[in-house]
Amino acid sequence: MKVFHVLPLILLLLLWGCEVQGRLVSIPTKPDRKDAAATARWLVSQNFWGVLSTISIDLDGAPFAKVVSYSDGVPNQGSGIPYFYLTTLDPTARNAFKDERASFTVSEYPLGTCGKVDPMNPTCSRITLTGKLKLVDEKSEEAEFGRNALFSKHSEMIGTIVFVLSWIDYLNALLFATPTTGLVFLSHLKSFSGHHAVAAGLLWLL
Repeated sequence: MKVFHVLPLILLLLLWGCEVQGRLVSIPTKPDRKDAAATARWLVSQNFWGVLSTISIDLDGAPFAKVVSYSDGVPNQGSGIPYFYLTTLDPTARNAFKDERASFTVSEYPLGTCGKVDPMNPTCSRITLTGKLKLVDEKSEEAEFGRNALFSKHSEMIGTIVFVLSWIDYLNALLFATPTTGLVFLSHLKSFSGHHAVAAGLLWLL
């Protein structure tokens, strides 16, 4: 079993923010919307699935997106770094081996905290993490953390393959909001070198 990590940027506007490392957080309730960094971590920690996009090797470089399950830690003890369980039988993993660039989007809407507003309403928070999908060393402590994180929320994954989205920088995530416009986040991500391997099942992080 192999693991990947990704160097992400929280990116909804073409602006630069400061870096914040993922760390263990316990945010069971929605933070004050004025605290952009805490809200970003909360969105990643509380969600169970999102949309992972890669550059397709079969569609002449067109973007390829799919719904994936993920976890950033055991319930209410997330790191803010999403981990994924993928297989090279799936186009997403094959795409990442060829081109590591990826993005991952999660929304507040599935959490039930947006009320009756449309998912695209600016008051319903959402973030897109962009970076490089990296394979994590299967024998590392990080791989063990990723597996425990995923299995604690997705028991059907036990015995399959894991991917991770890591090194998300939330510090000083920029807040562009008014009481009616909602949140927009941006953060800069540090680079991180991962180990590459070809296998049937792999643990990745973004």
